[in-house]
Amino acid sequence: MKRSCTNKTTLFVIMIIFVMILSACSSSGTSHKSGTENTNGQNSKYNILQPFDEGGLIIVRDNDTGLTGAIDGKGEFVVPCEYSAVEYQNGNLYILEKDGMYGLTDGEGNAMLQCGFLSIEMPEYNDWDEKYMDDLIIAQDSNGNFGYYSIEDGSEVIKPQFEAAESFWSGDRAMVKTDGAWGIIDRSGKMIVPAIFRFEEDTPIEWRGTSIVLIRDENWKRELINTDGKIIIAPGIISEDSDWSIEPTSSEDLSIVYAEGQYSVMDKDGRYVIPPGDEPIRNEGHLFLVGEHPQIFNEKGEKILNDKYIIDEDCDISVTEPYTGFLVVRDRNTQKTGLLDEYGNEVIPCEYEGLENEYFNEKSGKGLWMTIDSNRKCGLVNEKGEEVMPPKYDDISSFRNGCAMVMNDGKVGSIDMEGKELSLCKYTAYNYESGFSYFRENADIPECMVPVMDEKNSRIALMNSRGDLITDFKYDSAGVTARSGSAGYTKSCMIVKSGDDKYGIVDENGREICPCNLSDVIGEAGNGLLLVRKKDGDFLSLVDLDGNTVYEGLFSTI
Repeated sequence: MKRSCTNKTTLFVIMIIFVMILSACSSSGTSHKSGTENTNGQNSKYNILQPFDEGGLIIVRDNDTGLTGAIDGKGEFVVPCEYSAVEYQNGNLYILEKDGMYGLTDGEGNAMLQCGFLSIEMPEYNDWDEKYMDDLIIAQDSNGNFGYYSIEDGSEVIKPQFEAAESFWSGDRAMVKTDGAWGIIDRSGKMIVPAIFRFEEDTPIEWRGTSIVLIRDENWKRELINTDGKIIIAPGIISEDSDWSIEPTSSEDLSIVYAEGQYSVMDKDGRYVIPPGDEPIRNEGHLFLVGEHPQIFNEKGEKILNDKYIIDEDCDISVTEPYTGFLVVRDRNTQKTGLLDEYGNEVIPCEYEGLENEYFNEKSGKGLWMTIDSNRKCGLVNEKGEEVMPPKYDDISSFRNGCAMVMNDGKVGSIDMEGKELSLCKYTAYNYESGFSYFRENADIPECMVPVMDEKNSRIALMNSRGDLITDFKYDSAGVTARSGSAGYTKSCMIVKSGDDKYGIVDENGREICPCNLSDVIGEAGNGLLLVRKKDGDFLSLVDLDGNTVYEGLFSTI
C-alpha cells in the first residue's frame, strides 16, 4: 500500500509538470524573443522611449513596472529595467537615475559612476569634431560636495570638496566655489587663485571659455580678472550700473566683451584688440566679424578686407562646419565670387557666379570648392585656386570616401577628387529631391545609395558612389516610408518598396536584409538594430543587419 501510494503521487506530479510545460510552450510571453499576441499596441511588454540616438543602446520602459533600461545591438538588456530614467549623453554615455540619485554607464552597460550622486554634469560636446571639449565630469556626491571624474572610466580625478564647480574651459583652469566665494584651480586640484571672488548671480556662468572674468571681490566691488587671478583695469567696463557680458572665442587669450552698450575684443591682460564700438561682434574661426554687413578683422585686430570686396547675405563667411580658414567674397564691381584666406589674400579669383565648399581636410589643409559659371554649370577648384575640373555638370554632391555624385540632364554619374569621371551620367535619377539632393544635405545617408531608373523609367535600382549598380531594376520606389515625415533610409540601409505597399530594406552592398513584405520600417537604432512592423497594427520587431529577428512582439509603437 505504501509503495502504491508513492507511485500514484509520482504519477500525479509528473502530470502536473507536463501540463505546466504545455502551458509554458503555448504562452507567447515567456520567451524574451516573442511577446503577447494582442496586436493593438496596448499590452506590449516594453515601450521604446529613445530609439534613434547616436549611442549604442535602445532605451525602453517596462510597462509592468514603469522602470527604464536599455538593450544593445544583440538584443541583450545591458541596462536592466530598474531605473526611473536612462538618458543618452553624447559620446555614447548614459546617465541613470534611481531613487533620486544619479549614475553613469557606457554604451555597453559598464558602470562608470554608481547611482550615488545628487547630480552629474557632462562637459560640453562638439558635434562637428565629435568629441568632448573637456575630459572631466563634474559630479555632486551625497554630501553635496562637487568633484571631478574621468570621462574615460569614471575614476576620481579631484575629490569632492567644493560647494560648486565649473568645467575646465580655458586651458588648465577651472573655477570652484568654497566658503561662499570663488577661486581658480588647476587640473591637479591645486588652488591657483584664492577663493575670494563673488558674482552678482552667485555663478561664474559668463566666465565659461573666456580668458577674463567679471567678478566682485571680497568687498563686493566689481573687478575684471584673468584666469591667473590678475586684476585688469578696463575703463568703462566695470562701473556698477553697466550691463555686461563676456563671450568666449576660438582663442583662449581673447574674449568678446559687451559693456556700456558697446562691443569690443579684449585680451587676457585687458588690452583692446578691437576697441569698443556700437556694432555687434561675432567670432568665426580665427576671425572677427563686426557689424551686420561685416568688416573682417584677424586676431591681431587688423582689418583684412579692402574696399574691393563686399560680403552680403548671398555670400556668407565660409568658416563653419568645418572651419576652412577661407572667406567667400564678392567683387564690388563685377559681382563675381571668389575666395580669400583669413589674411585677406585672394586665393580664388572673383570670376565665378558662386562657390561652395564641398570638401576640406583640417589636418592637411586641402580642400575642394564647387564653382558655378554663368551657364550655371559646376566645376571644381582646390584650396590653391587651381582648377581641378572645368564647369561641366548641372550639380555636384559633397565628397565621401573620395567620390562625389554628379548630374547632367537629370542623369547621375560619379567623379573622384581629381575630377576624373568614375561613371558616365547614364542613369536617370529617381526623383531628383530624393535621389540626389538629399545626399548633399544629409550626412547620415549610407554610401551614396542613389535610386536610379531604367530606360523605360518604370523600375528602380540602387547605385553606389562609384556609379555601380548594386541592385537590379526591380523596385517600384526607393527612399520612401509609410510613416509621414520619416526618412526613406536608415543609418546604413535604403528603404525600398515593391508591390502591395510593402517595404523592404537593402544594405550598401545591395543585399536585401528584409524582402519587401514589411508593413513599415521605423528606422535604425544607433546599435544597428532595425525597427520594423511586419504587418499592419502589429507590435514592432527588432531585426539585426543580417536580417535575423532579435525581438518580435514585445515592443509597442514609439
